[in-house]
Amino acid sequence: MRFHPLVPNRLFECNDGGLYYSDDHGNTWMDISNGLEISQIYRISTASMNQGNVLCGLQDNGTKEIYNGVWDDRTGGDGMHCIIDYNNNQVQCSSVQNGKLYKTENQWVSRSTIVLNNGSGVNAFSSWVTPYDLNPSNPQELIIGKDEVYKSTDGGFNWNQLGIYPGTAQIDLVYYAPSDPNVIYVSEGTNVVRSDDGGQTWNTVTTGLLQVSSLAIHPTDPMKVWMTKSSFSATDKVSYSSDGGMTWTSITGSLPGVGVNTIVYEPNSSNGLYIGTDIGVYYKNDNLPDWIPFDNGLPNTIVNDLKFSEADGMLYAGTYGRGLWKSGPHQILSADFSTAYTTLCETTCIDFTDNSIGATSWQWNFPGASPSTSTAQNPSGICYSKEGYYPVNLIASNSSGSDSKTKVSYIHVEVCASLDTPIKQDEVRIYPNPIDDEVWVEFESLGGDETTVRILDLSGKVLYEQSQKTTNGLQQLRIDFEEFKKGIYFIELEINDSKTVKKTVKK
Repeated sequence: MRFHPLVPNRLFECNDGGLYYSDDHGNTWMDISNGLEISQIYRISTASMNQGNVLCGLQDNGTKEIYNGVWDDRTGGDGMHCIIDYNNNQVQCSSVQNGKLYKTENQWVSRSTIVLNNGSGVNAFSSWVTPYDLNPSNPQELIIGKDEVYKSTDGGFNWNQLGIYPGTAQIDLVYYAPSDPNVIYVSEGTNVVRSDDGGQTWNTVTTGLLQVSSLAIHPTDPMKVWMTKSSFSATDKVSYSSDGGMTWTSITGSLPGVGVNTIVYEPNSSNGLYIGTDIGVYYKNDNLPDWIPFDNGLPNTIVNDLKFSEADGMLYAGTYGRGLWKSGPHQILSADFSTAYTTLCETTCIDFTDNSIGATSWQWNFPGASPSTSTAQNPSGICYSKEGYYPVNLIASNSSGSDSKTKVSYIHVEVCASLDTPIKQDEVRIYPNPIDDEVWVEFESLGGDETTVRILDLSGKVLYEQSQKTTNGLQQLRIDFEEFKKGIYFIELEINDSKTVKKTVKK
């Protein structure tokens, strides 16, 4: 607490709920916290059908919901785990410390207490952040972890114990497998337990682990599961199991020496995984050899929970001290480019095409050309005035980072003859060169020759062909070049069985 140095009797008070001041010796207080990004979030839930609709459980500040861009308080206490029904965003659950649950069916116009934390059975005192989950096939069915696992089939108003849970400690995590609700994963600290029959029987599949903080189950294969640990081990932070937790392989890689708090699987991806750590978010998929930071714009802070929104495809991060953040998913980024012509005559201008994947901005570098740089996606009018070999570089970027592609000696500029008047070359004259809108092909014939004129691009593709039988004397063939793009072409003249080819340039 501090007094204002210039305003008499003004007393400031700061706590984990925000910043306040009083001008009457503490009898009344004014909240001046608006705009401060200081919320300490434990858990979040996203609506499946409403963009930007997120429910958040906060330390000492209850459960809050953002809906249509407006924040509202929903329940008090220490806000913990929370859920928005995936079929109806009006139906939600919130909880407070040690396992007391509330439910609303009208987006908190009214609410019911469906589980207590001061009794026995499902109402027993439980973990600080008590876990519960919705059946992915039937939102009326919930499970909750206390000392045992309990199930409700009527939306949480009545509960029954599921089997005999083999653990002895308070349960920290419960998950339905997304593709098979008969498969349920449970963790209590250092153990992982699995049921394959909806909780009637349980098998302890792994024991003696470091503190388990989160699980992510594959959307179509319930035996594929990823696990995070809130430990400072250099080699044991994230693990993968392909057999339902019976065996695990570390995929920690070169993650920094901080705890990992949560993990989420990216829908419709090549096993894209996001983890929330004590210093931010990291990402990995099957195409990446190691984890990469996914923190562009995100504060260096503890990330307790990550959720994807089916409504807007965004990834939401609940942080412990900096509030709620969102981002689009990781974009696979690969820089690449091409041009129609890599061999040019002096003073020729060409266009470049961006072939990058996932880019949203571009920085081109054209040494030896004019202009020498561009930020356009597909630069045009890049001109080379001197013969030689020139590199081209493209830096493609998006919100996740950048990728660079350099093609060395990509552009070859040659000195080409300038023909303003006809010249004789093997009895064939082709002019002008470079070409504007038309080109003439001249040659002598005694008549009766089978003659074909073709225009080819640099790949050898025939773009134009004209055949005729000659008459006696000078032959003059006009070819309209107006519709051809700028670049290098070959004009091929075939007379009977003899061919003549000349390279030309369209200006």
